[in-house]
Amino acid sequence: MGLLGLGNVSMGFCNTLEKNKDKISSYLDEEIVVKKILVNNISKSRNINTDNFDLTDNFKDIVTDDSIDIVVEVLGGLEPSFSYIKEALIKGKKVVTANKAVVATYSKELSDICSKYNGVLLFEGSVGGGIPIINTLTTNLVSNKINKLIGIINGTTNFILTQMTDNQMEFDEALKLAQNKGYAEADPTSDLEGEDAAFKLSILSNVAFKKKISPDRIPTEGIKKISQKDIKYASELGYIIKLLAIGINDDKNLELTVHPALIKKEHPLASVKNEFNALFVEGNSVGEVMLYGKGAGSMPTGSAVLGDVINILKFDTTENSLTNINHNGDLETIGENQFYVRFEVYDKPGVLGKVALCFGKYNVSIESVVQRARGEETAPLIFITHDAKRKDIDNALAEIRSYKNIKSVESILRVEN
Repeated sequence: MGLLGLGNVSMGFCNTLEKNKDKISSYLDEEIVVKKILVNNISKSRNINTDNFDLTDNFKDIVTDDSIDIVVEVLGGLEPSFSYIKEALIKGKKVVTANKAVVATYSKELSDICSKYNGVLLFEGSVGGGIPIINTLTTNLVSNKINKLIGIINGTTNFILTQMTDNQMEFDEALKLAQNKGYAEADPTSDLEGEDAAFKLSILSNVAFKKKISPDRIPTEGIKKISQKDIKYASELGYIIKLLAIGINDDKNLELTVHPALIKKEHPLASVKNEFNALFVEGNSVGEVMLYGKGAGSMPTGSAVLGDVINILKFDTTENSLTNINHNGDLETIGENQFYVRFEVYDKPGVLGKVALCFGKYNVSIESVVQRARGEETAPLIFITHDAKRKDIDNALAEIRSYKNIKSVESILRVEN
């Protein structure tokens, strides 16, 4: 086999292969041999012994080598990764990748190529690191119609929110710690804005619902606006804030969203902390299933990639779980949701009652309220609503913003139960 890239995931792959080579060889009745590795700089010093590997800086050395039947792409980024994967499939190679951006962005093109050239593309490592999410959906749960997915699928944001919740850190402090520990990139924008989770949700929709949605069509909100105040007030109301990826599929509508949300402290997802990920899957026969584990990292993701290679060698699979069917309809909001709304109001009599009456005017009923008088000019006012339509929430807030004693609407978050 040939390996494209020798970064963290690739080293995790090689280390896992070396660590478990006897077990793997016994299972396969053959040895997995990495014949060539594509790198940018052959002479670069690395934290792995490369004496037994043939390093090359030319992709053609791998794709034209007839002795290489499997190509593993762990370069990351859209290009040249997509072009390399495409050419390898056309050349008849079986391909394994952990590249969420490529799989999500080019799923239709890749599915078409696989169909045309009888190609194989496996991508377990692209979602959830070492958690076997894709394999579970395509094998163990294949007899089910998947109705709902809800999960924490970005380790960076989950680490930050955990530190803000458990250690009362402010956002910037928690981000810096995540970067120091290697959980966040120097430029963490993709994680913090929810883009990374949207890529993964796009893949999950494709696999679970057989509906291809471009990641840029998924409504996405990140965690940059979450403050220590929101963490505190949510806790007082019995909730934890998490960045959730949600997919709901019924016979007519599809809802895909990535957003920070409040979940009850008793909910299993509330106990998922730091770099760990978890995904709830609801099937029409099996009911609810939860998958949990490390969502990123060299060894967990390398393990997932190696698992795909082993599946190809063991079962000589020609299956491809990507669909080439685009979902061109709208992404609907299915049903109603509870909402958390935090205002900053001028501390005057009657403000709470006036806001509550306005919510009622727009068919929004209130479940709970937190009002904190601080002896200052302004004070926080927090509502948890009963199930309501987002458009009714927005219509009520448009009127409430015009009230003279309302300084600002600080936060609007969904509450997921």
